[in-house]
Amino acid sequence: MTRPFCQRMQCPSCRTEVTIETALGRWLRGHPRLRSEDGLNIYDFDHSVERRIVHKYKDGSDRDAQCFMELEVKEYGAMPTLAQRSTLQLLSDYLKNTTKNMFSSRGASDEMHGKPRKIYDRQFGRWVRVRHYGIHLLQFEKTSPDNSEWIKWDGIEITSDQFVSLLRFEIHPYTLKPLSARDRHSRAMPLLEGLP
Repeated sequence: MTRPFCQRMQCPSCRTEVTIETALGRWLRGHPRLRSEDGLNIYDFDHSVERRIVHKYKDGSDRDAQCFMELEVKEYGAMPTLAQRSTLQLLSDYLKNTTKNMFSSRGASDEMHGKPRKIYDRQFGRWVRVRHYGIHLLQFEKTSPDNSEWIKWDGIEITSDQFVSLLRFEIHPYTLKPLSARDRHSRAMPLLEGLP
């Protein structure tokens, strides 16, 4: 059986409780050929974050990168299920391209932001340096920074200001230290490491 949708709201007029999901979400969840028992899971990312950052060198040159990351948001301190954590960790490591195989490390990277890639942007006719910083778990004590006593980022309590800096790619999503287009790190940090 496909897992029921958990988020609900109450209509202010008639007090009827309904799930907070899109029409497509309801259709996907109710379709008999799209069942989780058949090994099929369809996720929606809560938020995708993207920003172009530029590092200026002393000689006047610069280097820019398009930075990306995805957020899985849980309200009221909820945790993702074990199956969801597994899927998100696999996808996060794939996007960062940090996994090596037993024969070769060609194409892989130990850096936390993954292998720097150049991808051709057909819309603007240019090569773009792309870094993907994986998928991160964002938890609120209630529903947002405004009404929550705490915010957790991958299980670590952060402030509202740190959250804004994370979204602006001013601090690194894994170390919470300053981030620039020039940063280099030496080890991979898997999604949700150390969470129960």
